[in-house]
Amino acid sequence: MLRWWPVIAVFDSGLGGLGVLRAMTGAFQDEVVVYAADRANAPYGTRSLQEVRDLTHRHARRLIEEGATTIVLACNTASAAALETLRQEYPATTFVGMEPALKPAAMATKTNTVAVIATAATFQGRLFASLMDRFAEGLEVLTAAAPQWVELVEVGEVAGVDARAAVTRQLAPLLDQGADTFVLGCTHFTFLSDVIAQVIGDESTLIDPAPAVARRARDVHIDSGATPLLRALVSGDASQFEELSKTVAGISFPDGVLPL
Repeated sequence: MLRWWPVIAVFDSGLGGLGVLRAMTGAFQDEVVVYAADRANAPYGTRSLQEVRDLTHRHARRLIEEGATTIVLACNTASAAALETLRQEYPATTFVGMEPALKPAAMATKTNTVAVIATAATFQGRLFASLMDRFAEGLEVLTAAAPQWVELVEVGEVAGVDARAAVTRQLAPLLDQGADTFVLGCTHFTFLSDVIAQVIGDESTLIDPAPAVARRARDVHIDSGATPLLRALVSGDASQFEELSKTVAGISFPDGVLPL
């Protein structure tokens, strides 16, 4: 148990949240950090919002028992399904959620056509509807669900022919409709950024919210003053996760990979 010190936990259904963890590394190198991946139930994006809400609450409860005082939901689907209810159920815990970055997209677009690529479940939540109400006035917002991209990242296929074909297939219609700004609405897609940038070209803008979420987590988390620690809690194949976290994200867990 880590409960004697403030712990910052980063939660995702799989590898996607490692992009947020990577963005946090410099700011949290002296902190107690736990990464939690529910790979046994991944992907979340094809599940109902109720299923995702139940899974996210279950694992948040476990992380709080482990000492988490700040939990980063590094999963757009989990944020859409459970961020509001988690804040209600655990008011003493700080939750930082993910949301598609429509506000910066609205400021960046020159064609007034923005594309959001996420999971189907992300688009169903009230969170996305609220973002549309607040930031989409005067914009044409194109939405595309890309579950195959999640699958590619989860097996480490983030470059090469298959990744390029999957990205092109998804983005070509959006480019044809005039989109010049592309928002990554799923943390897994961070690891396809190089391929995405090649497909959309230099005239388009790619927006990844991971750095902004990392900054928000640093702003709200209380320093632990404890011996630094970096550990993973994983459901499913822990050895596969450990290998992929190194090859896909360049992250290893010196303090172990334990069952979630």
